[in-house]
Amino acid sequence: MVIVLIRRSVRPEKEAAFLAAYNREKPDHADFVSETLTKVSNSNELPESMRSLPIGGDGVTYVNVATWKSAKSFEEHFKPRTMHDPEIECGDRVRVVLEVC
Repeated sequence: MVIVLIRRSVRPEKEAAFLAAYNREKPDHADFVSETLTKVSNSNELPESMRSLPIGGDGVTYVNVATWKSAKSFEEHFKPRTMHDPEIECGDRVRVVLEVC
């Protein structure tokens, strides 16, 4: 089992378009377990120690937390591209695989 984190940096004025596109991209694969789309909070109400993980981009940062049976299954299904939609996103998607211990 692995968790794949996918950072997406979204143009602030394009958040609705991003969310619509994201909802059309749901995987249909036997090894896909689950996913949660999260939005990074940079609220000044949070202490600095809770805003110190350097995952932000140039726009509004979303992190998709996806659970797959294996990284190979994720790779085969999506054939990961680092590209992005320049109309919606500020930069390429960034991914990391976390092994579940």
